[in-house]
Amino acid sequence: MARHNAAIYGVESRIEFILADYVSFAKAYNMLSPHRRTLDVVFLSPPWGGPEYISSPKKNGATIGKVGEETEAERHPVFHLDSILPIHGSDLFALTSTITSNIAYYLPRNVDLQEVAALSPKDKVEVEEEWMGDKLKAVTCYYGGLVAGRDHLF
Repeated sequence: MARHNAAIYGVESRIEFILADYVSFAKAYNMLSPHRRTLDVVFLSPPWGGPEYISSPKKNGATIGKVGEETEAERHPVFHLDSILPIHGSDLFALTSTITSNIAYYLPRNVDLQEVAALSPKDKVEVEEEWMGDKLKAVTCYYGGLVAGRDHLF
């Protein structure tokens, strides 16, 4: 779909799509010579763990508390970066930052924004909400030259 969208917008000749296991690719890329080809941007969209990423917390298979007494936090628990598998979300970001500082990170709407900010403590992060109609679906977090007003870093 990304390749199709690139063709629609006339930028397909400026984008190279790489289909591979990302972690293996990133580690191999880092072992190349310093004169390796530069990657401008990496868009991370890791698996969130299926539909359970937004479900109520469970204890021994049962929902905590009584029906109708759930708090907002129980209905929509915070998504932590350690929920990303097979590699911790902060490790995934750290690996990617060895390749480029221009990172877009697509995450669940209930991600812990403190953790998102801590990924790049000395730099800014811009968080964009992704809405479908009146429902917030996800957020995209931008780092490096992808942050508004910082395109000189790109």
